[in-house]
This record gives sequence, structure tokens and C-alpha cells, in this order.
Amino acid sequence: INLQQFVSYTLETLREVLVSKIKGEHLEYKFYSKISQKDILRFVKTFLDIERSFRGSGNQTLVLEMVIPEFCADQ
Repeated sequence: INLQQFVSYTLETLREVLVSKIKGEHLEYKFYSKISQKDILRFVKTFLDIERSFRGSGNQTLVLEMVIPEFCADQ
């Protein structure tokens, strides 16, 4: 798995969902109605941090794994 591509795709999807919510449109994602604009922005910031961290890391898997507890703690 190319983790950089995964992060880029995730950011693009989050951007699409955020723009859609701002416009008052609806997208066919299962999570769409359950996620707030505030949460989307938080996820975007987190994934942008991950993207930046990838550039200086020799272990991209670890960088990505370190955010999992952060997301789980908010549940």
C-alpha cells in the first residue's frame, strides 16, 4: 500500500465532503450524515500533519499508526 496515496486520497475525500456540507448538498458516503464540519476540519488538519511528517520519516507506517489512538479516543 502506498501510504502517501492513501493520505492524499483521504484528504481529497474530506475536502469533497466539507465543500458539499458547506453548500448544503448531500453525498453518498455512509459517514456523511454522522460527521460534522468541525470534525472534518480536525481530520483534514491531522492528515495534513501526517502528510508533512511523511517527508521527514523513514517509517511512514508508524507515522500513520500514531494517529489511530487519537481518533479512537474521540469516540
